Amino acid sequence: MPLAPGTKLGPYEILAPIGKGGMGEVFRARDTRLGRDVAVKVLPEELFEDKERVARFEREAKLLAALNHPGIAAIYAFEELAGRHLLVQELLEGETLRDALANGSMAAKKAAEIAAQIARGLAAAHGKAIVHRDLKPENVFLTKDGRVKLLDFGLAKVSRREGPELTVAGTLSAVSEAGVVLGTVAYMSPEQVRAEPVDHRSDVFSLGTIVYEMVSGKNPFRRDTSPETMTAILKDDPPQLSELPVGTTPGLSLIVTRCLEKRPEARFQSAADLTFALETSSGTSSSPGTGLSVRPLRGRSRWTVAGAFAAGVALAALTAALLRTGTPRLPLARAIRLSVAPPSNGAFAYWGETSFLAMSPDGSQLAYVAWDRAGDLRGRASRVLATGGRHVWLRPLSALEARQVAGTEEASSVFWSPDGHSIAFFAEGKLKRLDLPAGSPVTICDVAAGVGRSGTWGGAGDILFASVQGEAIYRVPASGGAPVAVLKSDPSRGEMRVAWPWFLPDGERFLYLLRLRDGWNLMLAAPGRQARALTAMASRVQYVDPGYLVFAREGALLGLRFDWRSGRLTGGPFSVAERVRHYLSPGSASFSTSRTGALAYQS
Repeated sequence: MPLAPGTKLGPYEILAPIGKGGMGEVFRARDTRLGRDVAVKVLPEELFEDKERVARFEREAKLLAALNHPGIAAIYAFEELAGRHLLVQELLEGETLRDALANGSMAAKKAAEIAAQIARGLAAAHGKAIVHRDLKPENVFLTKDGRVKLLDFGLAKVSRREGPELTVAGTLSAVSEAGVVLGTVAYMSPEQVRAEPVDHRSDVFSLGTIVYEMVSGKNPFRRDTSPETMTAILKDDPPQLSELPVGTTPGLSLIVTRCLEKRPEARFQSAADLTFALETSSGTSSSPGTGLSVRPLRGRSRWTVAGAFAAGVALAALTAALLRTGTPRLPLARAIRLSVAPPSNGAFAYWGETSFLAMSPDGSQLAYVAWDRAGDLRGRASRVLATGGRHVWLRPLSALEARQVAGTEEASSVFWSPDGHSIAFFAEGKLKRLDLPAGSPVTICDVAAGVGRSGTWGGAGDILFASVQGEAIYRVPASGGAPVAVLKSDPSRGEMRVAWPWFLPDGERFLYLLRLRDGWNLMLAAPGRQARALTAMASRVQYVDPGYLVFAREGALLGLRFDWRSGRLTGGPFSVAERVRHYLSPGSASFSTSRTGALAYQS
């Protein structure tokens, strides 16, 4: 029997019904002990003897108790009172997203803002290894003060503790028994439809479906029957939002398209990355988002050129340039991601250096080191490395092919001058400079064997480079001269090596890595001052205007806000790119940045 207003269950007095779902009825109730109104979910009487339902009901309580996030409805208690199982939750004032969509679609900006809040809540759940598995408009609550709350984790699974059996139970297996789908078909991911094990990327797909419906007013997969809907999820690619007359932005359309990829590995790989992209699309981001790609990159010997920080930083850089030149304002910049193939003559990338990849300062050209002829890296690597020739290759992004730069035989560690008119590289025991487009190499200085692993060219006309052994960082005029050690590691202080210098915009201060016995630190060096540690860091770092550091961690590129004038880091790291190739250690990734905010990295 339904609970009538005035019914008391222990300290909770039922005030009014709120809603009803497959997992229980929800009532507004008064907690007489604490003098506050709460939401009480009550397992229906007909399910009291259903041990599986009771167990799932209790599991939902435990899962919610493990989550403490403003984007997830809080749980206060799980109790058995008067023969009933109760889940006592935060009482929310407002409406569900389903109610909000009753009058049709919503503006793309508002949809992106709501989706970003949903993604933040999912990121918190995923951080606890909890996958929702039943994300739909009915389970998203919009409060009167503009907050978004996730509801109903009754089908959630703990991915690190429970196996495929629990995952399968939420999909097809339940349909034939009672006609009740545990999870809503139109919002399922392809892996749920196939009754395969799911992870957090299944929630990403469901969120993509919700965003599509918010903007277009139509679920992209819903058909007349459940089997037809499931087939659509598995087989059909809905029209991109940008192709529909719904007034959406290309950026949001790309985000949704990537969320709705059939293969989990082609989607956003974390709700956190999706959050950054959505915040960038809606213009609410306090830190820039990730670049976007509609299709995943394949193959080991491919490069990617990407908008490093999407609209946030790209727009800031463009606006600053336009204000200086007085040029009329251009349309909003957005992230673009594309792959760049190696030279067509069969040359392959030189794996022996970690800094061979270099983006020009204006983001228009890519320089890298490659061997002249292909080889079987699995079986004949040593012979190829011994007989093949190594050169710098230059690929303007406006061109279809790369060209070999004459005079760069046996080059390594290529890097650019600040004006983009020249490149520098180490070859045959020398540091050399070559003016583009067709200059001849000029020797800047001789270097000792093994010296010259990484270099940076400052705006004041000097070059810094570090030795392979890591005992010193050297400085030399780009016009030529004798290199001088400006910084040395001090073994008496536990300093084991120095590496990866990077000039800051003033051409005087620079960043570098210092290896201590207990790990690596990112250091800031300034003329006339003692170098100081900024943060623990096991990756080379590059600075990007108007105030960001880019670095690698565990195969991903991250960004961090940095005021180079004060030397202060602010905020936490945010995602820039995933699956970035690294050498020697996870922190030594192959990437290069530009002043425009574009970057190149090897996947």
